[in-house]
Amino acid sequence: MWTVFQHPEQGLHKCIVITDTGTTVGRQDASRIIADWILFYNTQRPHQALKMKTPAEAYALAA
Repeated sequence: MWTVFQHPEQGLHKCIVITDTGTTVGRQDASRIIADWILFYNTQRPHQALKMKTPAEAYALAA
């Protein structure tokens, strides 16, 4: 779990990401963490709305 706090005057390029352990990570680490989560979400996590298939599986069946 992570939280992104965006600085209102500087936009998303100036953000703080706080992980579930309470540590703050930089932009490069944040990008990696988010990319890993998106990959997990789309390829490993089953979704009820997709009849317990992953989005990748549902997309492959639809193609």
